[in-house]
Amino acid sequence: MVRDITSPIQILSQVLPTANATAEQKARLLEVKADENAETIEQLRHERSLLAAEHKKLQQRFKKTMEVCTVRSYPIMEGC
Repeated sequence: MVRDITSPIQILSQVLPTANATAEQKARLLEVKADENAETIEQLRHERSLLAAEHKKLQQRFKKTMEVCTVRSYPIMEGC
């Protein structure tokens, strides 16, 4: 019995373009997602920078407040 190999080749020739198109579509979607993730990372870095600056300001305010409280009520800090 001789098998006809034309049929599997025809099937592959029909399936491969679809597989390639699917792979290309997935690659495009991954590129879009990667771009979105990069943008999100940049936004988060910016927010972290702003939070760090705000934290530094709050630390300075707290330090000044504590100095004032210490001067006014040394050595007891009640009532500040």
